[in-house]
Amino acid sequence: MNKNKNIGLDEGAMQLIENISSAIEGDEEEEILSFNKMQSDTNVKLISLDMLEDAPAEWNFYKPLPDPKFQSMKESIIESGLFHPILVWEIEEGKRYMILSGHNRKRAYEELLKETGEEKYERISAKVIRTRTMTEQKAKAIVSIGNYAQRNVSATEEFEALKAIYLYNKEELNIKKKAENYEKIEEMTGKDLTTIKRILNLGRLIPELFNMVGGDKQISWVSAQRLVTLSEEDQRWLYENYKDKLDSKKVAKIRKWMERETIKQIFEESKNEYKGVTIYIPKILEKEVKKIVRQWEKANQTTWKYEKQSEEQILKY
Repeated sequence: MNKNKNIGLDEGAMQLIENISSAIEGDEEEEILSFNKMQSDTNVKLISLDMLEDAPAEWNFYKPLPDPKFQSMKESIIESGLFHPILVWEIEEGKRYMILSGHNRKRAYEELLKETGEEKYERISAKVIRTRTMTEQKAKAIVSIGNYAQRNVSATEEFEALKAIYLYNKEELNIKKKAENYEKIEEMTGKDLTTIKRILNLGRLIPELFNMVGGDKQISWVSAQRLVTLSEEDQRWLYENYKDKLDSKKVAKIRKWMERETIKQIFEESKNEYKGVTIYIPKILEKEVKKIVRQWEKANQTTWKYEKQSEEQILKY
């Protein structure tokens, strides 16, 4: 997760919002909605709950807060009020607003109104984006990063959030080169490039395998990179035949040049006999020997385990 997170929108979120949101406050010219302006009282108004609508489900793919955290939010609101206004997009002037960030806070107000009947919960404090240039793509990007910046997300949510930001950069900021886009995402989120690439690579997985990756699931982010090198047909074959045996350790042994029969052996190791051999080589020959070994692996449809120990290099198969 983003190491720069805090309770409100973090710098990465605000940086994106500064790029894609324009505020109109009573004059003809649009001005960029800066961090300071987002925080100023002139941008905040009380909006009736019945004027609010949730962002479409395909935009707001985040799960509701777990009940303990949600109840803590409600208690905090009761005791101290709302610390951070929700963020909304004015769809129809003075009548309809779409929530871009703050769905759980709005839900908390709805429940408190129902439970207490107190009028103070009929309206919620909101920062309003008023703009003639707002597009669905921009709004979706705000939903993605605004929520991503403020919570612990699942592997699926993290992928969807970074994908939305990637598409925004590509379509709205005209960043066509993948490497440049990744760098922009790094700037916006504070997440390192390697992690960004690994996460977005998961878009090449079939849904069934995708749902097995990340967090406390069977396959780690790192091991899943082996799966994205397989064709869709091979991924489906792997899932249908070995879904109950898939784990990080076994998946890490897969190589893109492997044929199905070789992959099959990985998941049916108990049927084969293996002999462990350790080879010690001078460090100066490391690259040359690794190259020879990789060629041998490909020719013989097998893999060696490579380890480091002190100043010597060890190859095991």
